[in-house]
Amino acid sequence: MGMHRDVARYPPNPGLPQARLRTGWSQDEFAERLGTFMRTEHKCNVSPSGNLVGMWERGEARPSRHYRNGLVAFTGLPEQQLGLSVPLPTGRQSWPADEEEADTKRREMLTSMMAAGVALSGFPFPARGEVPDRITPQHIAELRRLTGMYRSSIYQRGADAQLQRGVTRLLERATLMLGQVPPERIRNNLLDASADCAGLAAYACRDLGQHEWAQRHYLLAIQAAQAAGDQALAGHLVVRMAGHNIELARPDDVLTYLEAARLSARSSFTHGELSNQHSIAAWAQAQTGNAQDAHRETGLAEEQFAAADPGRYQSGRHLT
Repeated sequence: MGMHRDVARYPPNPGLPQARLRTGWSQDEFAERLGTFMRTEHKCNVSPSGNLVGMWERGEARPSRHYRNGLVAFTGLPEQQLGLSVPLPTGRQSWPADEEEADTKRREMLTSMMAAGVALSGFPFPARGEVPDRITPQHIAELRRLTGMYRSSIYQRGADAQLQRGVTRLLERATLMLGQVPPERIRNNLLDASADCAGLAAYACRDLGQHEWAQRHYLLAIQAAQAAGDQALAGHLVVRMAGHNIELARPDDVLTYLEAARLSARSSFTHGELSNQHSIAAWAQAQTGNAQDAHRETGLAEEQFAAADPGRYQSGRHLT
């Protein structure tokens, strides 16, 4: 795999690295301490990576509002000094190539999502050269393998523009295979694999601070999982949406999503996964100021964690 060119949607930000370097911390150290500060002081369940801090500094992404608030409080410096008040360029004269590539990426994601939605409705798509005429279990196994490969890469080093594009194109390929209208048994398996891929696309968007796109991909993934009859995966994806809304400081939505997940897939959750859900609920209660309910959810999380079998923790699709 060749080297990729960074996609800068914003001008490079010298203010943030200057503030970081004054502390003597690396990007990884800065990210770890920022995450600890925001979880402790702002009750935000975030875990920024050094890769994400690097993207902010290079102008490949801009911190979301809750991260900007966290950075200001964490460093004690105003947004302007941190270089966080730079608006998205409105014209193409300053960064024409970068803006064009960013627009291309957005169009690709939108096209992929629209096509997937149509495919879920059962409409066939015109065949393309890279899509086989006959879908077999081997094709679905390859889709799952590539999804797992991208997932491992995101967990190890975080998402970047190139990886996100790869996941987007993988989702598009899954959509085109769905358009071939394979037999029902194979179609359900393909829908399930597509739901997993869409969930990973949501995770990548979330890691890059693209929260609206993350929500859209989560909804698409849930629809595909339900169409496949995989209530367990749909339930896990709803939990992931709940975790995402903790980052967005939407505690009421968090609690609604968690309740929906429990009602739809209660029997499929392990003790460890239920512990995680109660932990998310505790964060949400803390964000609303309900200290008593937050304490209760923390206790339930500890009970489920104590009952968990360490050998049953899942390391696959349900972690996205």
